[in-house]
Amino acid sequence: MEAPDGEAALNILRKEKFDIAFLDIQMPNVNGIQVLKHIQKNSPSTKTIMLTGYANLKNAMEAKEFGATDFIGKPYKIEDILSTVQRLTNE
Repeated sequence: MEAPDGEAALNILRKEKFDIAFLDIQMPNVNGIQVLKHIQKNSPSTKTIMLTGYANLKNAMEAKEFGATDFIGKPYKIEDILSTVQRLTNE
């Protein structure tokens, strides 16, 4: 399922649970860190992968601090996504 912004993501997450969520740190209306906090509070078993074009140590540390399972910088290769998902589903 896909959401055009953070507010739409929150609306979806209030109705459904997911095994894995991909979140962009920079999203309109509600940012990815806020969505991540919601997931950690309401569905802590959901593994979250943060995606960002602003891949830096500060963003990575903040994402990890709030419970992100992994962090992938943009641009990324589909192989990076697939290997991350495979690793997380085998944990």
